[in-house]
Amino acid sequence: MSFLRSKRFGVHRALPFGAMTPFTHRSATELAASIRSRDVTSAEVVEAHIEVLERIGHLNALAVERFDLARDEAQAADARVASGEADLPPLLGVP
Repeated sequence: MSFLRSKRFGVHRALPFGAMTPFTHRSATELAASIRSRDVTSAEVVEAHIEVLERIGHLNALAVERFDLARDEAQAADARVASGEADLPPLLGVP
């Protein structure tokens, strides 16, 4: 097992070759592409981010907790993707 060390985040286990990168470690463009291609739903991505925020507890970057609204917006984004709408915003569904 290999480990990665970061000054900011400490020591983390490296993912094995071929393992899927967690949603919370992907870039916005990677997430947007996955949502558009329907490999993942916006709701799944939002839930993954909410789980991390709830596990960490307080973050000085979180001014207002709006998890329920984020879930509603994710459902709306998933509906737009599922409808086959042609001209979607580039980062639709990305938290």
